[in-house]
Amino acid sequence: MRILKLTAAVEKQLLRARQQRDVEAERISARIIAEVRQRGDGALFAWAKKLDGAELRRDGAWISRRQMRMAEKRARGEFLDALRHAERNVRRVAERQLPQPWTVEVEPGVKIGQMVRPIDTIACYIPGGRHASCFGLYANDDGGPSKGCWRETRCCRLPKAEC
Repeated sequence: MRILKLTAAVEKQLLRARQQRDVEAERISARIIAEVRQRGDGALFAWAKKLDGAELRRDGAWISRRQMRMAEKRARGEFLDALRHAERNVRRVAERQLPQPWTVEVEPGVKIGQMVRPIDTIACYIPGGRHASCFGLYANDDGGPSKGCWRETRCCRLPKAEC
């Protein structure tokens, strides 16, 4: 990790690099999504293996509540505290980002507005790559209860030992 002094030049350089990476990420993501739409779980499992080395099968893709409770009991207390702290912070930011319904009367008797209807279900797969982190499950939250979603599922490969 490097700590950089944020000057105007450094900011410009970082934003330019980020923009280039985002374009590449969008291209790769579009390919993955197209393959999953076409081939379903088989494509999802193939990408999980390619990106994370995860050997997923239909019968082992889900972790039961019992397994989650057992894993939580094995985790260190300070790690769980840090995870809960991160979740609170991400949730506070997500709640501020909630879209709000609005209407405007553009002329007498004519109103235009926006209704906000949350989606029913959201699922996120957070590929671990070389640096899997449980915090990615919170930092990459795209919806969930704080945004009005009824069901939320997030998953990643088996996390590092510190998880």
